[in-house]
Amino acid sequence: ANGFINVNISGSASYTHPAYTVFNPTLTGALVLATLTTDAIGSVTAVTTRSLTLANLGFTGATNATYFTGHTIYLNGASLVTIGSGGYLNVVATNAAGDPVVTLTGNAVNFRYDISVGGIPNCTLTGYIAGATGAIAATDNIKTAFSKLSTMDPIVFNVTTDTTTSSLTAVAVFTTGTLPAGTYIVDVVAITSSSTNAGCRYSISNTGTATGIFTAQGSTLNLVSYGSETNNLGTLTNQAFATVAGSTLFTTFTAIVVLTTSGTISFNHAKFTSGISTVKAHSYMRIQRKQ
Repeated sequence: ANGFINVNISGSASYTHPAYTVFNPTLTGALVLATLTTDAIGSVTAVTTRSLTLANLGFTGATNATYFTGHTIYLNGASLVTIGSGGYLNVVATNAAGDPVVTLTGNAVNFRYDISVGGIPNCTLTGYIAGATGAIAATDNIKTAFSKLSTMDPIVFNVTTDTTTSSLTAVAVFTTGTLPAGTYIVDVVAITSSSTNAGCRYSISNTGTATGIFTAQGSTLNLVSYGSETNNLGTLTNQAFATVAGSTLFTTFTAIVVLTTSGTISFNHAKFTSGISTVKAHSYMRIQRKQ
């Protein structure tokens, strides 16, 4: 009892532990264990690691988790708002009656968002008059309607460099694009000069069929001496303006032009008898459609 027995093991009965390698993988961030290799007695003989990917976690989108090709917001199971990769926000229709689809499109180059409305407008547009691109119809979507209304804003034509002529017949300084039939108010401020004391003549004209008159008023001999004339469209003034050689003087024009067919409107100048007529930079013509 309470004794010890010494047993001697020798020869083939002795035990030697296999050689081994120390493994100390550092698992930080997305790095995880990939494989463990063991031998017949279960000792670890090899270790490998790998980095987790989004696919490993069940993510099926872009490999960059911060990048989206689009995103949809749902309400009660119905798609309500779509955010597209092109920089647009699309508010989609929610019922069969045809609510409009409103789209905000990012325009990074011009630092703006453009709004458009597609689908059935679900409204009737009344009380509007035609713009330069045509009459608004009740079936127009809102984008089309606004494009027509915007043309009711004044159109301004500017002279950026001096324009000259020695012709005794009318030469256009400003000419609009083709305008639809309608009534237009035209205002011109012309900074002018003549190379001789003979002065200059001016007119407002049109293409297409139109009626109307214009009134011209401006400096003659000096800044406190004025001449004026009311004349028909397309007819040069008989009044000579800018009759001080080399002096920069002003002439203003107001016109009512009633286009009964589509056409253009022009402001023209000519010499009275001889020399050169100049309409200088910063002169302008302003046109606004009234009906």
